[in-house]
Formats: sequence, structure tokens, C-alpha cells
Amino acid sequence: GSLIVRSFFSSVSFLMPLFPVPFLVRIATGGALLFWGARTNRAWTVPVACGWALPALYGLGFLPFWVAGLQLLRRDSSEPRAEAVAASEPRAATVGPLGVER
Repeated sequence: GSLIVRSFFSSVSFLMPLFPVPFLVRIATGGALLFWGARTNRAWTVPVACGWALPALYGLGFLPFWVAGLQLLRRDSSEPRAEAVAASEPRAATVGPLGVER
């Protein structure tokens, strides 16, 4: 018979692994991760938070999101941070009201 008919009428269930973390906990921790990542300019936290906050964590459904996070982390670590670039650039001298350079 066909696989669909056998699986529909079978008494054996093919269970996928379920991560038993409650959905509301995952939403709260995903939101906290997203907030922290936005405040600290870490783009990799967006796909990781989305993967963690999936409505149902069956199998490895979160894995593509986390792989995207790894790619963003690799990209972020290879690019210089904006603060480091700004600190390394020479600053223009400003002259105060009495002609004194600040």
C-alpha cells in the first residue's frame, strides 16, 4: 500500500522530538534576545530569536534560523565595528572663541 494509507491507519506514531519549553517562555526570551541584540547592534540575534520563538519547536525547525545567525555573526566579526572606525579616523580641530584649539 501507499505510505499515506499505511501512516494514516497505523497504530504506530512517528513522533518528532519536541523541545518542552513553553511557548510564552520562548516568546519572552526571544524578545529579550532581540532587544539586547538591537541595543548592542548584533544582527545575528534576529534570526536566532525568530527560530527560538517558533510556535512549535518540533524536530530541527529552528536550525535554518540559527544557521542564518551564524552567517550574520561571521559577517559581523569580519567587518570593523563603527565605533572602532570612528575612533581611528582623525578628528578635525575645532577653534574656540579665543582662537584656542580644542
